[in-house]
Amino acid sequence: MSDSSQDSDGSRGKFASMQKGYRLQAVFMTLGGEVHSLKEITEAFGAKNQSTAHSWLQAGCMNGIFEQVSRGMYRLGPEAARLGMRSLLLRTPDREATQMVVHELSRVTGGVAAYFVARGDSRICKLHVLGDHSPASFNIDSLAMVRVLGSLRTGASGRVMLAHLDSYTQESVVAEPVPDGAGPGAIRSNAELVSTFADIQKRGYALGRQEAMPGWDSVAAPVMWGARIQGSVAAALPVDRIPTDPRPVIEATVKAAAQLSLLVSAA
Repeated sequence: MSDSSQDSDGSRGKFASMQKGYRLQAVFMTLGGEVHSLKEITEAFGAKNQSTAHSWLQAGCMNGIFEQVSRGMYRLGPEAARLGMRSLLLRTPDREATQMVVHELSRVTGGVAAYFVARGDSRICKLHVLGDHSPASFNIDSLAMVRVLGSLRTGASGRVMLAHLDSYTQESVVAEPVPDGAGPGAIRSNAELVSTFADIQKRGYALGRQEAMPGWDSVAAPVMWGARIQGSVAAALPVDRIPTDPRPVIEATVKAAAQLSLLVSAA
């Protein structure tokens, strides 16, 4: 009887600790911005005093959930970002429906269509449709393609995800060099790269001019799960086949992203 009672008490204590940990992470989201003082956090967390909030923050710092940037100043740490991205990857939309959306984007635009998902500070291609294009026309070898299409800083599909990720991940990716083999239009200036994020968020898409592969332009739009980025969908065309007015390609890509976002939300 006493053993059972102890187990129950231990479980309740562990659950209560988890709840407080989640609540403290939510405080940072509620406050907005990136770095906050112990006083701000204490008040938003509803702790009786600063020493209580400080104890929870220090425990989180040991696990990488929080990060102390200076005396009395904290922000979410890398582990919080990693756990957030891991939870996003658990959202698996219906594969058949996803294939239909990507195939339709390829058909409507006449280009290569691909669906990417964010994976921490990189991306993976979950599905692609070549249409009437041959891999030999990509002007890039397979190893370079893996490097380039795995990076979030190269190409419209990477930048559109990067624009919606947390500042910690953005800083990490921007600090990376442009992958070898990227197209001549790859944005090599870090300042220029960062300056595109606000425009991407405002417009709802990114346009890449030979960023990922030489001789290919692309349009990409974000696939969202609520207010969180889950991935991106892109349409790519050889530069001599992309319309002078790219609006039809943009509209088709944005429409596909909206459809995939609904599928992700329903998963």
